[in-house]
Amino acid sequence: MIIMKEETDLRFEKGIVTKNKILSSALDIICDEGIKGLSASKIAKLSGISKSNVFHHFNSVETIPFVLLKNIGGTLTDNIKSRIFKDFSSFLEYLGEMTFTLDSSYIRFFKAFFSFYQTAMFDEQYKEAVELCSQSFKNQIIVEIKKHYDNREDSEEIATLINSTLDGMGIHYLISDNREKSIYTWSCFSGMIMSTLEM
Repeated sequence: MIIMKEETDLRFEKGIVTKNKILSSALDIICDEGIKGLSASKIAKLSGISKSNVFHHFNSVETIPFVLLKNIGGTLTDNIKSRIFKDFSSFLEYLGEMTFTLDSSYIRFFKAFFSFYQTAMFDEQYKEAVELCSQSFKNQIIVEIKKHYDNREDSEEIATLINSTLDGMGIHYLISDNREKSIYTWSCFSGMIMSTLEM
């Protein structure tokens, strides 16, 4: 049987749509129940597809969180790469706005990411994946530091401090849901970082 190119393209596009539905449903489940709540049945029901269709796109349910984590990390770093910051203070302000957002899609990303963090404390595979994602984000912070302070020898240490503080404050924001307080606290922290960079 000869398959026409148009038919192949349509199948490919439909496959991408289905795969994205699966990932979006998995993200919703992780945000609501954590990684342990993930199952093929729940994903299929939420996606409006069959369980076998889930396994057609992913070898196992266990691989889905790793794909999500990679996508989340890529989205966050791509958003930084796509912007030009007039100075490092503007970059820090953007990180705060991105983390302490009202945008529900970002909140979903962060909830899922912190769920991965929690699982990483007890699972070596998740630990490696989270460290890889975190390192990628930290590398982007280093790039921004070097754009504005090219002679800094402590760029990696400062980036680690920024990344770790942002993670901790992000968790508190998700729990307390106090955006105003979180932005103010981040602004205080940013001021300390700027003082350090300009010494």
